[in-house]
Amino acid sequence: MVRDRLMALSGEERFCMGSRMFDAARRMVLASFPDGLTETDRKRRLFERIYGEAFSDPSAWKRLDQFLRLVFFFGR
Repeated sequence: MVRDRLMALSGEERFCMGSRMFDAARRMVLASFPDGLTETDRKRRLFERIYGEAFSDPSAWKRLDQFLRLVFFFGR
């Protein structure tokens, strides 16, 4: 029943719904972090919380940080 209702929505509506749900989850995760974290620590913790793992390669954090600077706007 729920699946039928979701599939009745257009692809654009389903995409927007998923995007809003991700944004809400992101805000909840960020709100759970202690105050005083650096931007890098916030990004690192956010990544680990959402994707469930950490990078073992230190240079990967640098690449991730560069990527996140391009796509995400922290502190919205």
